Amino acid sequence: RKNESDWKRIQNDLRFELSNKEAQLTEISDTLNSNEREIASLIYNVESIENKRKTAINQFEVEKSERLKLLETLKKVSSERSELIGKIQVLELELAEAKQSLNAKESQFQLLAAINDESNREIESIALQRQLLK
Repeated sequence: RKNESDWKRIQNDLRFELSNKEAQLTEISDTLNSNEREIASLIYNVESIENKRKTAINQFEVEKSERLKLLETLKKVSSERSELIGKIQVLELELAEAKQSLNAKESQFQLLAAINDESNREIESIALQRQLLK
């Protein structure tokens, strides 16, 4: 009974951890998608600034400053994207490890259940033998 409740607690803990990891993975994925849309928007803005520079040379210095700001933001977003991809990879590994651990625990539980069943059969057999001897 203790082993069974311990096993159920371990299973619940692992399921909870797995659920948390999946939620984190979803959140990171959503953030990554948002950053990719922001990158596309920034690229569009950089191209727009380049067109303005061609048509309004007298505003070149102002537009150059704007473009540099956008490029810095683009670098920042690209850096964040790389970090998020790394986090996703780590979470995917952790998720795989958690699944392996859960499978191993389930196998251990099945083995313990089989041993327990065999022990119960042996106990019943001994009890019957004792009754027959009386």
